[in-house]
Amino acid sequence: MIFDLLKINNVRNISDAYIEPNAFLNIVIGPNASGKTALLEAIHLLARAKSFRTPRIKDVIQYNKKELQVVADIKNHQKAVISTGIEKSHGSTLVRYNSMPVKTISNQANNIPLVLITPDSHQLVTGSPKQRRHWLDWAMFHVEQTYLRDWKAYHKALRNRNIVLKNGGNNQQISSWESCMLDSAEVLNTLRREFIEKLSTQFSKLLVDQLPGEIRIVFDSGYPDKVDFAEYLAEHREQDRKLGYTRFGSHKADIRFMVDENKIAQVYSRGQIKRFVTLILLAQARTFELINQEKPVFLIDDYGAELDSQARADLLSSVVAYGGQIFITSTEKDESLSSLEEISMFHVERGNFNKVVK
Repeated sequence: MIFDLLKINNVRNISDAYIEPNAFLNIVIGPNASGKTALLEAIHLLARAKSFRTPRIKDVIQYNKKELQVVADIKNHQKAVISTGIEKSHGSTLVRYNSMPVKTISNQANNIPLVLITPDSHQLVTGSPKQRRHWLDWAMFHVEQTYLRDWKAYHKALRNRNIVLKNGGNNQQISSWESCMLDSAEVLNTLRREFIEKLSTQFSKLLVDQLPGEIRIVFDSGYPDKVDFAEYLAEHREQDRKLGYTRFGSHKADIRFMVDENKIAQVYSRGQIKRFVTLILLAQARTFELINQEKPVFLIDDYGAELDSQARADLLSSVVAYGGQIFITSTEKDESLSSLEEISMFHVERGNFNKVVK
């Protein structure tokens, strides 16, 4: 997928921007607080109706303005040009795609697949299992059409089991919701394992000795391996009843990123973790392309942070080899960036974007 045109109004310090991106690589350079990250935020808003920087839309809408707008012309893998846009105020959100209102944000996210890397992306490795589950759910949603349906079914059953547990319901009531959980959990585990296998295959193709050690991606289903989930839930039912919630299941799944026999978070430096996360997200994009014949748009904020010159060159080489549309922000011009072909460079200051002639 490719953005042919972007119009942005009232997103942070971007009052009125009209940008015609390159179909391949777009470098956005400017000082801090100039509007670089706001551009990526606007693209993210268009795709997912929320910011990746804050949950509060009032922080995103420009001061003294009532609403923001992001409009784009995009081109899919079939070369069809489609107009889409979002208008978001403090109390409402209106999204259109191909002149039609979009009823759910999940539909729009499916229309505009994105992969995002920010200075906080290291939390995929260093953060909590909840953060990794959130990433896995989004990745799965994009590559497996039935995933969202089964995810919703599982969490509906989980919520109801927890309600019965808290309210002192009997075993028959609890067991009925456990049966619903079991059906969905089996599907979710199968889909997640299949995705991790495909992701690992793509990751191994990208790695090419960029990082030390033997790296493995291990899926943890949220309960011990080689046990029957139904029996395990029943066995721990009374303790769950005392606590008022379900301690085991697909809602507690995790992904362990391992190097040799250790967790990557315990061994790698911050720079190495950034390179690892970049490769994992590139593998995610390639997995998506393999399944959907469509390349997600890649957004990379503050590309050079925490990386030396060689690491930046390696990262850039891997990203460029991806071949999709890429937006990269940086505080300074990097010769390794400007030397590339098929590139557009924009300088931004105080929310104003100017294309740089090479």
